[in-house]
Amino acid sequence: MLKNISLSLFLFAGVLLTSSCSSPEKKAEKITMEVSSLALDTDPVCKMPIEGHLSDTLNFNGKIYGFCNTACKKEFEKNSETYLK
Repeated sequence: MLKNISLSLFLFAGVLLTSSCSSPEKKAEKITMEVSSLALDTDPVCKMPIEGHLSDTLNFNGKIYGFCNTACKKEFEKNSETYLK
């Protein structure tokens, strides 16, 4: 009986893990959609091109801005008006 319960739990965990993973194609599609809807093609803080380097995004005043890393996003959040001039 314990063997059957263990096997059932193992199979159930496998199903959960399989269903929660998204395919690489879906991830690529999400990233492509995200990049195409960005307000700028460069990081507004460091001015680095973000195509191929998109690390984080932020919806600010109805526009989506992309950042090369989380540090640039945090800096933008603190001083957004400075970087939008």
